Amino acid sequence: ISGFDKYYQIVKCFRDEDLRADRQPEFTQIDIEMSFVEQEDVMQLGEAMVKNVLADVKGIEMTDAFPRMTYTEAMSRYGTDKPDTRFGMELLDVSELGQIMDFKVFKGAVESGGQVKALVVENAAADYTRKDIDGLTEFVNIYGAKGLAWVKVVEDGLNGPIARFFEDAHVTKLQALTGAKAGDLVLFVADSKDVVAQSLGA
Repeated sequence: ISGFDKYYQIVKCFRDEDLRADRQPEFTQIDIEMSFVEQEDVMQLGEAMVKNVLADVKGIEMTDAFPRMTYTEAMSRYGTDKPDTRFGMELLDVSELGQIMDFKVFKGAVESGGQVKALVVENAAADYTRKDIDGLTEFVNIYGAKGLAWVKVVEDGLNGPIARFFEDAHVTKLQALTGAKAGDLVLFVADSKDVVAQSLGA
């Protein structure tokens, strides 16, 4: 613009939303325009700017590079392209169970080109009632999942409506794939990759 290949402007913005006690109605935006650059140039500039602001305003020195992940990795691990990485509830691929278990839901998903993924809710087995889990099932139905399979991990194996399909070797495989331990609740969705990501990632 006007012969400048790069420029920035600081803009006051106002939310086009109702006012609430927990909402800041005004915020400051830094708008950067750059010509003849690559994606990496933009990312490096943004990272350097945030580090400088933290150092100048809060006295926080950041030396490590910001973690990065591809869209594919984000969808695979979290089921969303904007994951909150502060907690570690990642989607775990347990499609191997569909190959070795005699459980039609898992086996059918894998044979049709889909997958089986699990979400381990640590130390939640005692807290979640059947009614609670039925509520979660209704929730994933919104995103196209046909159902939500689940087991509770106990000291001597598994409890739950699909526990009877797990032989000892399957329990061992589940624990190896997920790290699930006694007291954990394990939730499963078996479907196409998109449905699995959207339902468990929601």
